[in-house]
This record gives sequence, structure tokens and C-alpha cells, in this order.
Amino acid sequence: MSPDEILEDLNKIGVKLSRSSLMRYENQDLIPKPARGGGGPGGRFTDYPYETVYEARAAWALLHGKYSDKHLESLFAGNCPSIAPDAVKKIRAEVYNSGILDDPDIYEMGLRAPAFVKHNEKLIKEFTSQFGPGYAHFFTSLMLVWIDERNNARAMADFLEPYVE
Repeated sequence: MSPDEILEDLNKIGVKLSRSSLMRYENQDLIPKPARGGGGPGGRFTDYPYETVYEARAAWALLHGKYSDKHLESLFAGNCPSIAPDAVKKIRAEVYNSGILDDPDIYEMGLRAPAFVKHNEKLIKEFTSQFGPGYAHFFTSLMLVWIDERNNARAMADFLEPYVE
């Protein structure tokens, strides 16, 4: 998908990003890297994978505190905090490193999904030793928020696709 197609699909699901913001997300490793090429009769091209739409939505939600997690909302009196780009990058990387997205139970079991439990135990130990238990549990909760926001974007895009000209 071209940058314009990504931005158009994001707009359809309620996320207004500029081309420079999309580039910034790419440079900060918040979304997948596109294939790029140039020369020849067609000129230069940039081709993002389609899941870029979902991941950009997830990154945007965390960066702007626009995610919906009832537990976190209750902790922060309805105002979810904005998450720093470096933390969003780490969240995305840990989700992919964990294999969580390959576990079909993650969508129904959430925190109790086998892949999440296995990876979560390792992360809790690592982050507890570095930052304390509160941070470790908050970080792993944000991993699930990232997954939820990614899936919400997919559901919105799938729902809108037949109706959008």
C-alpha cells in the first residue's frame, strides 16, 4: 500500500495522520517498514504491508491516550496516559518477540492465554528487577492494549471496507 492509501484507510477508521507523522512512526519503529524501490519506467515506490493500518492505529491510540481499557481507565480516573514512543516501540517488539499473535487463544483469553502467560512471566521478572512490580504489570497490560487496539482497527477496517467507495 502506498503512504496515501495507508493514510486514507486510517482516516476511514478515525485516525488523522499526516504523511510526516506516518514517516515518524516508521522511523521510530512503531509500524512495519515498507518495501521501497526506484528507477525504471514507474519511478520510485513505497509499499507498506496492509497491517500497517492496524499497527499505526494501535501506536496512535497509545501515543495519544486514546485506548479503551476499562481497568486502566479506572486506575487513571478515565484519562488513560499517553505512552512515549520508545515505550510503544518496546511494546510492539515484545508482542512480536513473544509469539502472542500466533496464539489463537489470545483474543478470547487475554491475560490467561498460554503464550501470553509464558512470555509474561519472563517479562515480569525482567521488568520487576529493573523498575519494580508496578511498572512490570503496567507494561504487560499495555501489550494487551496494543493487541486490542490493533484488532479493533482490523475490525473497523473490515466493517467499513464494503461500504467505502
